[in-house]
Amino acid sequence: MTPTVRWTITLLLAATGVFSARADDAVYKCRGDVFQDHPCDGAVPAAPASSTVPPPPAYDERALERELDRLQALGVGMIQRTLPETQPPRVAPVSKMHGLFKPEPRLSRMARELRDRAITARMQAQAEHGNAVSAAKLGQAIEQQEQDCGGELAKLPTVGMSDEAFRQCTMLARFGEVDQIVVSQADGVALRLYVFPTAGVRVYSIGGVVTAIKP
Repeated sequence: MTPTVRWTITLLLAATGVFSARADDAVYKCRGDVFQDHPCDGAVPAAPASSTVPPPPAYDERALERELDRLQALGVGMIQRTLPETQPPRVAPVSKMHGLFKPEPRLSRMARELRDRAITARMQAQAEHGNAVSAAKLGQAIEQQEQDCGGELAKLPTVGMSDEAFRQCTMLARFGEVDQIVVSQADGVALRLYVFPTAGVRVYSIGGVVTAIKP
């Protein structure tokens, strides 16, 4: 075989190897963290880096938000604020009221002042005790909420926050005056709309996630 023929065959084999390597994108990890494009002793093909993008939701968030707007306009989930019915107090007949009130003994001016001061002091002590108990309970509740939420409560929710985190970990949901909560479902997807008229905010939750916050 002449040198020219051998050179031609070598070039053909090299070209075949290049095309084969391009067709096979496997990468082999060898000892010493060495990577190469052909097998080595005990080598296993390394998994190629994934460049796939997570698929978008299978539903149209904007369309579902419009559906919540439609239900809200129809009054679905309206929170009714009705005052309890009050009835005039029943007054006993005069004949039955006779003898119920005993005349109070006449007291001197100083005695009346001492009595009034004692009553005022007792009422003030009861009010301070009640305030202290309420403040302690509120402080414990806030501390527990901060622990559950990983810090201080957020004032408003953010898009991408879970519906549960919105309800438990935001000042708006915990202390805001909600006027209407629309709860629905579309093809197995949970839909919620929270309307806060005082704050002028509408919070949309699709599939358990806050998707929009609108005025």
